[in-house]
Amino acid sequence: MPKAVVSHNSTRFSGLYRVLIPFSLAPFRLILRVKVREALSAVLIVILTCLVATPTDSFGSSNSEIQKQESELSTIEKNINSISRWLKHALSKRDRLIAELEQSEQNISQLVTQQRRLTAKIEANKSRLNELNNNMEQLERDLDTQRGKLAQQIRIMHAQGEKPALKVLLDIEDMGSASRVLTYLEYINAARLETLKTFRQAQQNLYDTQAAVNNARQQLMQHQKTLDNRIASYQNETQKRERILASLTQELSTSEARLKHLQANRENLEKAIEKAKKKYRARRQSANSGKPFATLRTKLPWPTHGKVTRGYRSHLAGPSLRSNGILVEAPVGTTVSAIHDGQVVFADWIRGFGLMLIIDHGSGFMSLYGQNYSLLKDAGDTVAAGEPIATTGNSGGARESGLYFEIRKNGKPENPTKWLKKQ
Repeated sequence: MPKAVVSHNSTRFSGLYRVLIPFSLAPFRLILRVKVREALSAVLIVILTCLVATPTDSFGSSNSEIQKQESELSTIEKNINSISRWLKHALSKRDRLIAELEQSEQNISQLVTQQRRLTAKIEANKSRLNELNNNMEQLERDLDTQRGKLAQQIRIMHAQGEKPALKVLLDIEDMGSASRVLTYLEYINAARLETLKTFRQAQQNLYDTQAAVNNARQQLMQHQKTLDNRIASYQNETQKRERILASLTQELSTSEARLKHLQANRENLEKAIEKAKKKYRARRQSANSGKPFATLRTKLPWPTHGKVTRGYRSHLAGPSLRSNGILVEAPVGTTVSAIHDGQVVFADWIRGFGLMLIIDHGSGFMSLYGQNYSLLKDAGDTVAAGEPIATTGNSGGARESGLYFEIRKNGKPENPTKWLKKQ
């Protein structure tokens, strides 16, 4: 909807990209939305100028005046085309940058999560490695003990001269002594076998532990390498984000300069509207039936039934950007009626306002009906008060269904609720 231009100093955006990462994208979307809608307001003023100027020429203007106004109209149309191309490019670039920002935020969030998980795994592997090292130390001590026992057995065998058991038995004449010797030898052999078995088991345990330690080390190194790669990817995403934010900041700066130019054009065009309406007022007065519009303050019927969800001059964004009309909430397809007799001077789609219908009521008064679902009248049609002219909707990208409604006098917005009957 038409709004006053809000001038933002470009220095407000300097360094913005350094602090945007922890926050959502809502501020950037809001700033771009405000600036684009301000540009659209200037376009609407241009259209209103065209609508006012053309009928004036039809009431006997001189040829020189007609040629002059046709030349001005041609210039205005060129400006409208130029603004439309610029808006299309700005909106496309805005959508692309916002999409890249959203994707960058998602990537960074995923990398941070993965980084934390890998850090936890590395800590767990470090704990396991310490445990395995302690086990290795204990096994080394056990192995030293078994080595000592084995060496003792070897010394005993050496002291016996390493005689075979059968030879030892044959050398003993007493059978009782032979039996005791045989039992002793069996005990010695069993002890030797148990010692060797224990030694081999301890040795195998040591080998298994060493293999487990090496495997843990390899896993730790692999996790560390993966973490390094993730960190590098995180840094790349951060740099990408900074580049996107820098580009977006530059776009905002360019938009601000462009909107300042549009603001100056709007002021000039509003003056042109006022001048044209003064010439047109007397000639259009006779074309309206019933009571003059100016005498119907607080007596005009509502264009549609519903609750006013946005009032006149209510804040839209920031302290100085306000609405030039009201928004009446209504389901899609609700009938919209003309508030007074008049002639439809515009019935078409406008970016930011959707399907718009404008009625000229004479004496400098116009009523504007925006974001409609359908238009029931065409430009040039004459309408009577209460006659259906459109149905409500949410065209033009509106968030809620309803009717955007304005009343203008000599091109300047008036508070509609002061003209309409009390509900």
